[in-house]
Amino acid sequence: MTENIYNGSIVSGTIGTPGSGGSGSSEASVSSTLPSGTGKSQPLLAPEDPFGTGETYSVEFPIHPSSYSTPGKKIHDQSDLIYFQQSIAYNRIQNLITSISQAVIQKFPADINSSSIHPVFKSIIEILQTLSKWCDEIEPVIGPRRFGNIAFRQWHTVLENRSGQLLTEKLAEPLAFSTIGDEMSDKVSAENSPLTELIPYFQGSFGSKQRLDFGTGHELSFLAFIGGLILLGVIDQPSGEDILLVFETYFEVIRKLVLRYTLEPAGSHGVWGLDDHFHLPYILGSAQLVDPQSNGIPKPSSIISKDVPTPRSVLDKASVSKYARTNLYFKAIDFVYQVKRGPFYEHSPILYDITGVPTWNKIYRGMIKMYNAEVLGKFPVVQHFIFGSALYPWKHINGNGLKSHSGEEEKAAPRKDASAVPSMVSSVMPLSATVSGVRPRASNAPRTSINPITGSSIGEPSTGSPTGGGNIPGPTKASWAKK
Repeated sequence: MTENIYNGSIVSGTIGTPGSGGSGSSEASVSSTLPSGTGKSQPLLAPEDPFGTGETYSVEFPIHPSSYSTPGKKIHDQSDLIYFQQSIAYNRIQNLITSISQAVIQKFPADINSSSIHPVFKSIIEILQTLSKWCDEIEPVIGPRRFGNIAFRQWHTVLENRSGQLLTEKLAEPLAFSTIGDEMSDKVSAENSPLTELIPYFQGSFGSKQRLDFGTGHELSFLAFIGGLILLGVIDQPSGEDILLVFETYFEVIRKLVLRYTLEPAGSHGVWGLDDHFHLPYILGSAQLVDPQSNGIPKPSSIISKDVPTPRSVLDKASVSKYARTNLYFKAIDFVYQVKRGPFYEHSPILYDITGVPTWNKIYRGMIKMYNAEVLGKFPVVQHFIFGSALYPWKHINGNGLKSHSGEEEKAAPRKDASAVPSMVSSVMPLSATVSGVRPRASNAPRTSINPITGSSIGEPSTGSPTGGGNIPGPTKASWAKK
């Protein structure tokens, strides 16, 4: 039984579970009724077509791999992105993002002291709190420096040496008994454990020890870690409240690391990017504010609840501070105000431009599209993502092997042109601009750019002004807002 996050009613259903007809299918089955007690756990429900777009999603759940392998690098150059977009790993990541974000619609983070928090999430939160304590204990190195503080390398060494043991202590039992079922428990051992794949994703979630930076690629690694636990069935029926709490706890650790060790943005677009370090808080936070009954149609201002912020509320620091307590989007904006100086429209033109989008529904959908373009679609970001044999395999969605330009090839599926690969979005900057592995900084960016969420030009002077005067560029309406 799963709570319907749209109207508070209770519905039964599965997505991609054995016997539901969803395994290997792209269709979501949310109406089939399960006999009482069937299965050990049920997946997150992705409601059918919640925005009237004709899109449905499926999630394989749970998976039952018989073996695991240490994840390794497969994306070696720009052309490997084509194969990545055809892979099971890519499909699972997209489905997980959609599923967890739809689960948090109109939800608030759970109280960290609540007894109702899922025990596995509670264990992960305790581990994250331990990592935060290490940050307090390891002092930054005093002295002139151009880039991040080298004390971060000491913190990261402690992470590498001790996080594996922490995860084993907290997750070994749930993985052995809740994940794969009794019929598979005899195949799990210290040498063949899901932790073989889970631990590298966790350790890769906290920035680069070598480059002293943090970016959306590391954030993706944490998503893969949480997604792995969901795929395996260790986290059964995760609530939206629990999802928000565990991700916000993670984001808080990262913000602490960024401030304490002055971590550089990894592969940032500068002012022409959404955010120097994050993207997932904007997806989850905008999803929190989605009105599932509106179908993207703006409500008259007279009937909008005073407790629900509008997209333009991010321009008011008092409103940002108020809503940051319960909303991940506003918490991310609050951090932007904390680390950047000057007018908001100057240091964050993309976020500023989004304030002109009329509904949170459209912002949420736009953030998903932007994630596909600017994170999953960019070589400098996903080149560091690793692939194992079970959770995120480097295999074609039809089950065949995929090619990799490492000089060593697996069984290769026929190569397709990029135009033949299904893609939801186009990127803001041409892929050729990032072949070298280094994204242009703001100083190299054109004075006028295109906001991938709104489709409008940013950086151009306008007669509109949020304060009623001056030459400040006003918010623009999204090109897809009319659809």
